[in-house]
Amino acid sequence: MVVKVFDVAHGSASFLISPTGKFELVDLGARADWSPLDHIYRNYIPCGGRLDRIVLTHHHGDHLDDVYKLTTDRMPRVVLRRSLVGRYEQACRESNSTEGQQKARHFDQLFAGYTGSVSDVDMGSLAWGIGNHNWSLSVEQADAVTSSWGGMANCCSFVDLYDHSGTKMLLCGDMETDGMVLLLNTYSDFRSMVRGVNILLAPHHGHSSGFSTDLMNAIGKPDIVIASIMSGDEHVDSRYSSSDWVKGVRWSDGSVRRLLTTRNYGAITVTSRGNGGFQVTTNQR
Repeated sequence: MVVKVFDVAHGSASFLISPTGKFELVDLGARADWSPLDHIYRNYIPCGGRLDRIVLTHHHGDHLDDVYKLTTDRMPRVVLRRSLVGRYEQACRESNSTEGQQKARHFDQLFAGYTGSVSDVDMGSLAWGIGNHNWSLSVEQADAVTSSWGGMANCCSFVDLYDHSGTKMLLCGDMETDGMVLLLNTYSDFRSMVRGVNILLAPHHGHSSGFSTDLMNAIGKPDIVIASIMSGDEHVDSRYSSSDWVKGVRWSDGSVRRLLTTRNYGAITVTSRGNGGFQVTTNQR
C-alpha cells in the first residue's frame, strides 16, 4: 500500500495505491500552479483508465480546488460523499468563500444522479488487498457538538482508516475535537479499530481545534503524524511533536521525527510493508 499526501498548500489531497493496483483519491485540494489530478493521470493511470474511488471528506473549498479537472473521462468508478442538502448545505455555504461555494455546488452537480457504482466484492478487502473503513457523524450530531457553521461542516467529515496487514493509516478530514469524541463514543468498532494506528493524518490540518486526547489515547501513540498545511501557517498543535503523544520515527540522519508537515517537507509518501512496518519519503517540488 502506498499513500501520497500531496503538498497542496492549506488544502488536502491524499492518493492511495492499493497492493492490488486500485486507486483512491481523498479530497481534491490543489495548488494554483499544480494539479494532483493531472499528476495522477500523467504518472499512474493508463490512458482510458480512471480512479476507482474519490472520497470527499466535506465540501470546503480547500478540499475542492481541483474539482474542475474532473472531466467526463476522469470520473471515478464510485464516489463517497455527503449530499449537499439541508442544514449541511447551509453550513457549507456560510463557511465557504464565494469561490468555495461555487466549487461545492459544482462537485454536487457533477455527481447528481451519479450512476458510478461497484459491488461489495469490487470494494472489499480481497479486491483492494487492504481493509478500507470509513465513519462519519450525522448532520444532526455534528450540529449538536459545534457552535459555528464552519465547525459543523468540519465535523461532518468522513474519517478513513486503511489497514494493510497490520500497518494502519488514519485520515481524519477536518474533524474537530468534540466531533472526534462523539465519533469514538458512537462507533465502538471505530474505537477498537484505530488501536495501533501507525500513521495519523492530523485532523483539521493539525490545528489545536482538531487535537483529540481521546483519539490519541484510543490509538495508543501513533508512530508519526502528518499535517497538510500551507507555508506561513504556524498553527500546528505542538502536542503532535511531543513524545508524550507520538512515538516518533528515526530518520536517516539519526534524529527522531514525530511530525511531518507538507509546509516543511513537501509531498509525503508512506509505503507500507505490513505488520506495522512502513517507509516514509518526502519530495520538495
